[in-house]
Amino acid sequence: MASTSSFASFKAAITELKASLIVDAKQDYHLYTKADHHMALGFRVLASAHLEAYIEKRCGDSATKCAKMHMSGNPTRGSRCLLVWSSVETGAEIPLDSAAMSRRENMEKALRHYQRLIEKSHGINASKLRRMLLPLGFQEAELDRHDQLSNLLDSIADNRNPAAHMAVNRAKEYQEPIKEWSIFDILFPLLEKLDEDFDSVCA
Repeated sequence: MASTSSFASFKAAITELKASLIVDAKQDYHLYTKADHHMALGFRVLASAHLEAYIEKRCGDSATKCAKMHMSGNPTRGSRCLLVWSSVETGAEIPLDSAAMSRRENMEKALRHYQRLIEKSHGINASKLRRMLLPLGFQEAELDRHDQLSNLLDSIADNRNPAAHMAVNRAKEYQEPIKEWSIFDILFPLLEKLDEDFDSVCA
């Protein structure tokens, strides 16, 4: 399985941010200027925003693909799980028989409900990712295989929030600028594996 164009675009966007905002490593930490650190914090915030947008788009695109296949007479694991999840969330009757499962309006309603879930999500961490993946049919065991990714997402979220919201003492958030990039360099292969796993829910 190959990663998608969405992942390639995300990786390219982060690489472009690095070229614009991350200065080359210097021999002595004290040689970095305040501007160097401010640009690195800018990278942290903007890269996190790109990460959130990529994950939300990937989940949304997968849900839409599964729904379209379902309404064309080709139900998938993802479409069935969306129908059941939406029914449970809204308190509606769970469509257990094939006739209820195949009703177009039920699938459209489930897709809209899932899209609202994505729209209401702010920021990205392990729990929010899990909340978006389970309705698509990802199983707990599958998500457990991505525990390293989950831990890294939590770390990125924890680092991003102070940089984005603190009005004072921002100097406490300074670190060697190249380390901001290193986190995403580790993230790429982990996220690419998850990107490839989306294929299984539309099968």
